[in-house]
Amino acid sequence: MGREPQTRMLEAMSGEESRVWELARQLHGRPEVGYAEFFASRKLAGFFEDRGFSVETGIAGMPTAYRAQYGRGGPAVVLTAEMDAMPGTGHSCGHNLMAAAAAGAASGLASLGNDLPGRIVVLGSPAEEVGSRSGGKELLVRHGYLHGVAAAMQIHPAESTYLRRVQWPAWSYLELTFRPAGFRSVAWDHRERHPYEILASEFPGEVGGTDVEVSAPPAGDHWSVGDSTRLVLRFRIRAERVGDLPAREAEVIELAEARAPGMGLAVEARLATNRYSDMLHSESIGGVFATHCEALGEPIAPTGRPESLSLGDMGNVSRAVPAIHPFVGIGADPDLHTEEYARAA
Repeated sequence: MGREPQTRMLEAMSGEESRVWELARQLHGRPEVGYAEFFASRKLAGFFEDRGFSVETGIAGMPTAYRAQYGRGGPAVVLTAEMDAMPGTGHSCGHNLMAAAAAGAASGLASLGNDLPGRIVVLGSPAEEVGSRSGGKELLVRHGYLHGVAAAMQIHPAESTYLRRVQWPAWSYLELTFRPAGFRSVAWDHRERHPYEILASEFPGEVGGTDVEVSAPPAGDHWSVGDSTRLVLRFRIRAERVGDLPAREAEVIELAEARAPGMGLAVEARLATNRYSDMLHSESIGGVFATHCEALGEPIAPTGRPESLSLGDMGNVSRAVPAIHPFVGIGADPDLHTEEYARAA
């Protein structure tokens, strides 16, 4: 863009700083879980409308998703804006900062007016966190909102500033529900292990390489068809590449289907979320981002937290368009998804 437009943009962003911080604080004070980010969506859409963006809400079949656009013609660059909070701990992943950062950056670019050599697009991206039907960005991809886009990015708050995580595998969230099979009651001897107990303890151990959540059945001496008794095992299945996930999921399902009949149980399997893809980091876009960080006096490392996994749906975006997902230091190093991190955010 040349130095003069950059100077104008930075001056505009400086003028917006207090408004962007206020936006981040408002979102932090009203945390909302995935697909219920109604306050955040309204606040963000209003922010863009006030600055001359064209705004569409309720896109991709998601009531809280939105698209804000500025500029005519030329290449489109997308900023994705996560805004959901964690149940119980609020904004303990810093999505309030992610959404506000996208708003501030887009506003700065829009200040160039007719000198903007392309389009800036902000996609309000619901439900990144783990939960039923998580993965709002995958729905944005499926509905074509990344079609024709030149590049995409978002930032994430972290303990320091770096370009990418070393580990960003693909994962899925597979849910297996076990219920009594056949029109009969089943009793067991309390001296023997309950079939649910066997499934909840031994079954996950046979799978390997998974995280397992167990929803235990109510206590009782018997169960029958029509009872609410059931056991739900939820497996987070990881793989290096998203294309490897179906085979891993099939192994878990086959094992469940083989084991369940001998216990008088039937099993149902479903994917509880959209599959999350491994991240394809664009070296060229990352290099540009690093150059501008350093020009602003913000040191940036190539990687950070090598022991930590990233498991977000920005990987799905990177499968559709060239993308980066850098991390920006906020001066604190608490663990994600904790009350301490929510305070830091």
